[in-house]
Amino acid sequence: MKLLHSVLLVLCLALAGQVRAEGNCPDGYYPIGGGGVEGCAPMPGGGEDEPPPDPGPQWENRWGVVVFDASKEVFGMSDGMRTKRKAQKAASAQCKQRGGRSCKIIGWAYNQCMALAIGDTWAHVSGGETPDVAQQRAISHCRSKSPNCGVEYSSCSYPVRVR
Repeated sequence: MKLLHSVLLVLCLALAGQVRAEGNCPDGYYPIGGGGVEGCAPMPGGGEDEPPPDPGPQWENRWGVVVFDASKEVFGMSDGMRTKRKAQKAASAQCKQRGGRSCKIIGWAYNQCMALAIGDTWAHVSGGETPDVAQQRAISHCRSKSPNCGVEYSSCSYPVRVR
C-alpha cells in the first residue's frame, strides 16, 4: 500500500509541471474559442498598464444672435460666442450703437449658421447647417409674408474643437 501511495505521489508531482491554469494561455490571458478552434485573449486589466481609452474630440458650443428694435428699425448681430447670453449682449450693443433702444432677440443660432432676410414689410431669421441652407430658408419664410426679400446678414457659429 505504501508503494502505491509513493507511485501516485511521484505521478502527481511529475504531472504538476504540465498543468497550466487558463487552458495553456500565458499570464494575463484567458482561453477563447470552442468547437476545435481555440486561442487566448487578454484579460481586462490583466496586469498590463494600458492608458485609458481616448475619449475622442471635445467641442465648445457657439452661439449667434440677431436682435431688432422695431420702433427704430435697427438690427444688431453677433456670432461665434460661447454662450447665448454673451451673444445677446454683443448683438444688443451693436443694435444700440446703431440707434436702437429696445433691441429684442428675433433669432439665434446654436452650433449652426443663420441668415436674416428682410422684405418690404417683414424680416425673418432662419438657421441651417450651411450658409446656403440658412439663406434659402430665411428667403423662403420672408417671401411668404412680404415682397422684395433679400439676405441682409448671414453667419455661422460652428462649435470649436478644443481637444
